[in-house]
Amino acid sequence: MKFISNSLHMLPPWREREWWMDFSRISDHSLGYLQEKLFWITQGWREADGGENFWAGDRAKYVLVFFDNPDLHGHLDAVQPTWNPPHRGGTGRRWAEEICAAAWRVVVPTEPCNVYSNNFSVAPWSPEEPE
Repeated sequence: MKFISNSLHMLPPWREREWWMDFSRISDHSLGYLQEKLFWITQGWREADGGENFWAGDRAKYVLVFFDNPDLHGHLDAVQPTWNPPHRGGTGRRWAEEICAAAWRVVVPTEPCNVYSNNFSVAPWSPEEPE
């Protein structure tokens, strides 16, 4: 969760409204929805730093919803404005892949506690049951 929190701190501030409006357009999420959910995510990570990880899996799923999008790679180069990547989208791709990988590592261990999970399980095999 610390990696996700640190990665989110690399995003441009909200005062760079044009950047966020472009993000909204590319990601197909309204600016208000992004603000609401990203606040919820970042507030949750701050609480998690204090040992509170309630809803961590749900927060991580929103990280995937917002950033697991190859169309954003070029736009996300802005997470490291002092670095001029040799290929447009290289920095953004790396950032997105890493934050999404970290989010997935939060989602999977919290899934057994998710009341909305499919809770797939394999029943023991019984020789009396047809194959």
